[in-house]
Amino acid sequence: PFTERIEFASPLVFMFSHYALFAAGLILGYTLLGLRKWVWVAGVVVAVFWHLPGPFALSAGLPSFRAVEEVTMLLGGLLMGSNIKTMKQVTKLTLTVLWVVGDTALSVLFIGEPTLYSHSKIAYSPYRPSAFPITGVAMVLWMNAVLIYLVYAYVRRVSTTMVKAQGA
Repeated sequence: PFTERIEFASPLVFMFSHYALFAAGLILGYTLLGLRKWVWVAGVVVAVFWHLPGPFALSAGLPSFRAVEEVTMLLGGLLMGSNIKTMKQVTKLTLTVLWVVGDTALSVLFIGEPTLYSHSKIAYSPYRPSAFPITGVAMVLWMNAVLIYLVYAYVRRVSTTMVKAQGA
């Protein structure tokens, strides 16, 4: 309840709730499901849709849209996570790059054109333009932290595989 209240006042908390919801769905989908179809595409569509200015502002400002946004972000992550085990490595890499490019573009908009997502352009947006630049900077820091972890995990896995192959 506390975080929900803050989300109506802070785009930073709201954006990080998007990350948390999608990641929760991703983890649940990865651990509980193993779908072989391309249902991850629906997960991508959901994530992109809720970050367009209109839907973003609707879900930021209206509780009924917020409920739909939260459920669909969780389901989008679930669909994405359910396919990870069966995805080719190139697909995983491509999706990661597209996430970074998309989030970087959104960060640039938050920093350079904050009125695009704020109540100065969209009446039902609860956010002031001045609240968006720090959100954009935090998103860039978060993406870099995730990328550092992914590179570390990949290098560790590859080096472990190489050591095992040399010992065999």
